[in-house]
Amino acid sequence: MESNQAPNVQPALTTQRIAALDTARGIAVLGILLINMYSFALPEVMRANPFLLVDASSLDRALWYVLHIFADTKFITMLSVVFGASLWLFAEHGAAGDARLVDQLQGRRLMWLLVFGLLHSYLLWDGDVLFTYAVCGWVVWHMRRYDTVLLLKISAGLFAIGALPNVVMTAFFPEVMNELMAYQTADEIAAEVEHYQQGWGAIALERIGTAVGLQLGVLVTGWSTIALMLVGIVLARCGLLTLQVSADHYRRLIALTGVPGLLLIAIGLYKSIHYGFAAGYVYTYGYELHFWGSSLLGIAYVLMVMLWCRAAGGSFFARVLAAVGRMSLSVYIMQSLICTLLFYGYGLGWYGQLSLSQVVLVTLLIWSFQCMFACWWLARFRYGPLEWLWHRLVYRAE
Repeated sequence: MESNQAPNVQPALTTQRIAALDTARGIAVLGILLINMYSFALPEVMRANPFLLVDASSLDRALWYVLHIFADTKFITMLSVVFGASLWLFAEHGAAGDARLVDQLQGRRLMWLLVFGLLHSYLLWDGDVLFTYAVCGWVVWHMRRYDTVLLLKISAGLFAIGALPNVVMTAFFPEVMNELMAYQTADEIAAEVEHYQQGWGAIALERIGTAVGLQLGVLVTGWSTIALMLVGIVLARCGLLTLQVSADHYRRLIALTGVPGLLLIAIGLYKSIHYGFAAGYVYTYGYELHFWGSSLLGIAYVLMVMLWCRAAGGSFFARVLAAVGRMSLSVYIMQSLICTLLFYGYGLGWYGQLSLSQVVLVTLLIWSFQCMFACWWLARFRYGPLEWLWHRLVYRAE
């Protein structure tokens, strides 16, 4: 599955593959499935409150807390940071060529990623992130030459802009926010389970409407994604994502991001427990504490992966995860295909039928399959199946 290359410009990260970045991307794309499963397999409201889990065992509740502290929002943060870094590395890799051609190629890459996102969200699952990455990536691409300090200031400002409406509304209109943020009732949850037991056509009607709303919402909610992508550019520019700094430097930065991140998450969770997971708190102040803490911890995760790869980048597990990262687009879409066939009515119809611990077990099985598939496929082909198509659409478009 080879294809001709555009003149003077090499495809990003193919002839000069950065294995550590692939490993981080592989961990991220596998990790996000842990939280996406709340949408694939269970009414997603259960992600916000462990007491909404039906007939939950002590193991289910314990898993909810583990996922909330160590997984929720952390892996999508990793993916956003790595995506931003990849944009910068694409520009650097093509720097010796025609600058206008590099811009055109990146524009086509993001355009086709947007198309993949539209098809993914309309045909399979409305929780798609590819559309968001294409739109936000276009903005970030045009900011990539800004000074490093300016990028960090913009990133911090965008985080603040994203949080401001929520905080202001909660502070001045608490009753309105309590009403807007109320959890689904038991009847509404039952109706959601019944809905996903239907055939593809019936589910698609609601899915497309939801997807369109989320895509329009990127104009309002995309601030944080842009901010994290800018952080990725800064980390790549400083050599932190290409293993060009000392182990001690990584450790210091991990402590500076991971410790306050965990502290914010712990404070948010403590307050959620104190308020009995009241929706008016969980979806407002609780969300902000968790999001800011998870963003810091997600950045720490990226740095931890770099530190690990610096010490054991050639290990078996690192190579397996790098293989997943090299075909992350295919792996991501495959997750939606597998999960919708397992949980929706046009497949096995397991939606709402499994406990959280059983859902996690299914996730582990999917991980195992995808790791084996990625290694098998890349032993035979240069690109993953969707990566190959994406490559052809971009580089054969001359």
